Amino acid sequence: NEKEKARYHSYDLLKSEGFLNPSLYGLQPKNVVLYIKKEGDHSVIHSLYYWLTEDHQLNPLAITNVVAKKVLGQYKLFNQLPYNTSSWSREKIGLLTYYFYKDYRIDRKKADAANAFVKKIASLFDFEPPLIEYYIAKNCDDVHRIKGFEYVIGMGNAIETCAFFDSFNNIVYTTEDAGEFHRHELIHLLNSVYPNAHPILLSGLSVYTNSSNSHLGEPLLYHFKKLEKRIKLNSTLNLADWDNIHHEDLESEPYYIIGALLVDCIVEKGGVNLLKESLAYGSRNEDVYHFFKNKFNLDKKALNRLLKEKLHAFARKDKVNLRIDL
Repeated sequence: NEKEKARYHSYDLLKSEGFLNPSLYGLQPKNVVLYIKKEGDHSVIHSLYYWLTEDHQLNPLAITNVVAKKVLGQYKLFNQLPYNTSSWSREKIGLLTYYFYKDYRIDRKKADAANAFVKKIASLFDFEPPLIEYYIAKNCDDVHRIKGFEYVIGMGNAIETCAFFDSFNNIVYTTEDAGEFHRHELIHLLNSVYPNAHPILLSGLSVYTNSSNSHLGEPLLYHFKKLEKRIKLNSTLNLADWDNIHHEDLESEPYYIIGALLVDCIVEKGGVNLLKESLAYGSRNEDVYHFFKNKFNLDKKALNRLLKEKLHAFARKDKVNLRIDL
């Protein structure tokens, strides 16, 4: 439909919603329409996305809901998000427009802090702060539901706090636990400013904060200590080989923490200007290695040593003092 094409840069919100990476379509599942149900002046198309294993077992990825409605005699597709949140309250505070259940009370202090944070990021990295849509749902399953997922892999695991950022449309989806100021997601505004940045640097920046909720509900120091403990149990762990270091539980993701260590190394050497340069260097692992070779004269082996030294220095402290205040 023309209205949503004009409103959104990526007008199919299920393609850009921020949870599945690659996107729902980028994962290249098979698709079948399960049924179409009439609801008032529109219909809802319920579709199953799935894979078949080699032994022909069904492996479901998602069930999505998309609205179909007649416009001037022709059916047009609509995102389900506006329909699912049509009864919600809406309040614009500065750059952020909040959408929330009517029984939820907006914390204006947090909203003001979120605005100040967005303006600070924009000032540090030299871009015009955009307008942001910010949806506050009850829990993780509710976040997925309002986007148009009747089911998506991971739903039903009783996690109350999660958040996602649609970097194409500057939309934040989060839960009531996180509230009006989800720093981790708002810093992902840099994703569109530096579209070719390596994900590990963007991930590292998203947790590079002294906040008590830096990552997965815990401060950054907690994650530094957790990763150091893991290295003590396995001294051969190579932090410069980040793609092959997987999280052991749901409480920490080493990829983000290694990214924060990389960010700290860069800012220590050359401040925000060198950080900007690193974000423009390229999105492949080889681009990051090339950057550290050119700017630090470090090969991959030496980079691993530097990251471990920095991690051990942080983990010995009672408080993390970061080099830029995010």
